[in-house]
Order: sequence, then C-alpha cells, then structure tokens
Amino acid sequence: MDAVYATGSLQVAAGDRDTKLIASRLQVYGFLTIEELDENGALRRLRPSEAIRARSERPWRLSKASYGTSLAVTIPSVDDFLFEPTGMPV
Repeated sequence: MDAVYATGSLQVAAGDRDTKLIASRLQVYGFLTIEELDENGALRRLRPSEAIRARSERPWRLSKASYGTSLAVTIPSVDDFLFEPTGMPV
C-alpha cells in the first residue's frame, strides 16, 4: 500500500495471488483501483467481485483511489464472501 501511494501505481505479477487477494480487499474499502492488463496492453478496470475471482495469468496495475469519490460500483450481497477467509475460491 505504501508503494502504491508513494508512486501512484504498482504493477502486480500475474501469478502473485497473495498480493492480488489483499488488493481485492483494499479495493472493496475504496483504497485502491485495480486494472487488469490484457495481452494487447490495454487496461480494464475490475469491479470488486471480478477482482476476487480474476484469472492468475494476467498482471494487474494497482492505483491510488481518487479522493472525494465513492466506489463506482455497488457491492452485491453475494460478495459477502470477500470478508470470510473460509469462503474464498481456490
């Protein structure tokens, strides 16, 4: 989190599942914006429910969330598992 806030963004390797999981949770609270980098170099912003289930073969860019804005998406009740370690997909 310090690296993201110091530099404005941070690249996360495709297979770094631990960092991606933590980033997904921080996104739910509005601290980060997560974008997935596709094979042609384009970035696509991920919703919280997408981030927690994202494929491991694509790298991410984490960015500092803009201040003064709320989450651009709502969090459906089906995403309650984001906060329960036993309910996380494998």
